[in-house]
Amino acid sequence: QTEAIAPLDKRLYALRDVTATVESIPLIVASILSKKLAEGLSALVMDVKFGAGAFMEEFEDARRLAKNLSEVGTACGLQMVTYLTSMNSVLGRYAGNALEMLECAEILRGNLDYSSATLSIKLAASAVHACYPERSQQEIEQRMSEHLSSGRALETMAKIVSSQGGDPKFLEDPSTLDKAPVQIPLAATASGYVTAIDVRKLGLAIVAMGGGRTRVEDKVDPWVGLSAVKAVGEPVTQGEPLLQIHAADKRSAEECVNRLQDCFTVQSKQVQDVLIREILS
Repeated sequence: QTEAIAPLDKRLYALRDVTATVESIPLIVASILSKKLAEGLSALVMDVKFGAGAFMEEFEDARRLAKNLSEVGTACGLQMVTYLTSMNSVLGRYAGNALEMLECAEILRGNLDYSSATLSIKLAASAVHACYPERSQQEIEQRMSEHLSSGRALETMAKIVSSQGGDPKFLEDPSTLDKAPVQIPLAATASGYVTAIDVRKLGLAIVAMGGGRTRVEDKVDPWVGLSAVKAVGEPVTQGEPLLQIHAADKRSAEECVNRLQDCFTVQSKQVQDVLIREILS
């Protein structure tokens, strides 16, 4: 939202904040689509989250939002594809500003062993398919995977970074993004399988370490965050790291350990999280 694109949205959001209507689905739909429609799109792919780490935790609430987005977008002339995807488990292995870029760099270097890679390919392929319906979704996904494994996507990203005045060297050596001065593990207290994660608590822990803002004037520490995060369904043994904490100092690292002690549920029976629950089109 800017003064040139959907300027009323900022004022309406301020009203929603003080009138306890932030969670109103019609107002959410209006806020999201007003900006997209103002940009003159012909097709739109949406990813609506549900689960422990999402704005809308319950699937049916998220589905109602997704359905409204699809119906209003279609009525306004957009070709809509809306995914309903889970945030009951971690999407990637990294969380935090620089660390998430590290994961992006690894994916661009052909490492597709991430749920974030799987979902990114699905969403991007849906956008391409909406513009070129004569091509199959499967064919497009295969082509995108080939671009990642061949290095072509990495080369293109390097050009984009350079054209915007950035240094693409981190794409050649992603480890340069792993710079937090203190790194300690969060150890599992039992053996078994990860059956549940309080994903929201993971995000709040990063904010508490300085990796996000609670006020507009707050300064963000780009290096803090979490890495090697175990996902729902994965096995773990007692004492094994559930994740690695990246902190600015020992005190904040230890506080993060305390904050995340009950974040993971480990049980004897394995369960699996379904990443893509439904696709509306």
